Amino acid sequence: CGETAALRAVLAAGAPVSTPDVHGGYPLHYAAQMCGGDKDSNLGLQVLQTLLAHSDVVVSVEDGDGRQPLLWAASAGSAKAVLALIRAGAAVEASDKDGLTALHCAASRGHTDCIDSLLTLCGASPDVIDSNGCTALHYAVTLGKYDRF
Repeated sequence: CGETAALRAVLAAGAPVSTPDVHGGYPLHYAAQMCGGDKDSNLGLQVLQTLLAHSDVVVSVEDGDGRQPLLWAASAGSAKAVLALIRAGAAVEASDKDGLTALHCAASRGHTDCIDSLLTLCGASPDVIDSNGCTALHYAVTLGKYDRF
């Protein structure tokens, strides 16, 4: 794939992986987001794995809202990206400035594969309460995704 070859070339030339954009997002955030959905999800996973293999990458880096790449992956619906990030050292209970975890993000969007992976493979707690006093189940019910939780 030309995109991953280009990424490897840029990284080999010394491109920094720890520089945010104007919105506070890092390359790892965008790679995690690329893994969701049908379009280019395999490319996104290749990019994510390439970045995770880089020695300077910080898996717990936060964007401007305190969201780590794990939350971006769960929001996008990629169980594969969630697992890759957890294996690389991401904390399953990491939360953003509002107390939302990856499980909250996946549940609010009805991403069943992510919910299953987070609960059964990663050990996420369904009892974590965010700053509004809500669990992931609250969001699933409120947003009409309860049939998938």
